[in-house]
Amino acid sequence: MVTIFYLVFAAQSGYDSSLRITLSSPLLQTKYTAFDSNDRHFQSHDVLPNDARVNIENSRVVWNADSVPTTGLVQHQPGWTILDNIYALNGTFYIVQSDDATNRTELPERYLMISDGSPRLDYQPDADRAPTDVNMQIITATEAKRIFGKFANRMAGTSFVCYDDVKYFSHYYHFAAEVLLGLWRTYSSLDTHITAAGHTSLSSPRRFITPNILTSDWRDYAKMNQYVFHSAFPATGLEFKDDWTDRAEMFKPFIFDRIVLQDSTASRRDPLFLPVEKITAIADRLPKSVVKGPDGKLRGNWWAPVRWNVVTFSGLTRDPELILQNKPVITYVSRQSWGRRMLKAQDHETLVK
Repeated sequence: MVTIFYLVFAAQSGYDSSLRITLSSPLLQTKYTAFDSNDRHFQSHDVLPNDARVNIENSRVVWNADSVPTTGLVQHQPGWTILDNIYALNGTFYIVQSDDATNRTELPERYLMISDGSPRLDYQPDADRAPTDVNMQIITATEAKRIFGKFANRMAGTSFVCYDDVKYFSHYYHFAAEVLLGLWRTYSSLDTHITAAGHTSLSSPRRFITPNILTSDWRDYAKMNQYVFHSAFPATGLEFKDDWTDRAEMFKPFIFDRIVLQDSTASRRDPLFLPVEKITAIADRLPKSVVKGPDGKLRGNWWAPVRWNVVTFSGLTRDPELILQNKPVITYVSRQSWGRRMLKAQDHETLVK
């Protein structure tokens, strides 16, 4: 339960700095819907003109003699990358660039976006997990036509993709406070006007994909992973290695409208990782929604949409005034005597008060 309260009351710093790479995309102006609308108003012609709406009769992107839709880099910090119109075939991600070199997007090094996805051994150097063409390829539009043919099956909406191995899922602290927190921190960089009430232009992610983790392996020993995930993202579907393999064995291309790609090995390659040993610190360099509080300190609202999802999941109202009028009874289960992952003594005493 402590993790749930962490999700609700997670502190948000005002830290913000310039990006290494921040490139615009047409989707930034056209694609968003309300976070709590579950994509009901999503229109695919805002993304790809060859596809009028997302429905069972029109779920493919066909280009024929036209140019293949190219991939757009929307945001990036090592290990945290947002890509539009990215393809997958036989289990491999494909970034498609223009045939004209002068019109190509400047991309980060591949090893700063993704790893080989293999099980990470203790003390194994990150250099041993460098990605290969099996994991991701960067090709031209002409090469895409040759490889994909005349169409790709469309994966509509936003997909969260965790490319880590099971090591990061074996404990819910890693999953909730690093992977899930970092994915939303990255995604929230696309809306710097999120309100304290959690109102945002971002759509809820359609699916959470883990290509390297089996269905049987994602639940931690305390069974908190699924509890945290379904309370924070109730409208988001889950896909695991089994599903990724099923799709790969179809030998048909798929195009994702947008993915938020996470890879902890890529994050650890950043010099900022060693001093703090937190992969989410890398994502925190991306833009965020920040406002000045009554005390004059900067506070971030980027977590508010997820926070309010958890609040309502617990049975409370979204109205802060009503919450204050009818204070809920909260049970705090202390772990201070465990010896690991404890609160600071001062924070523990404050919480008890």
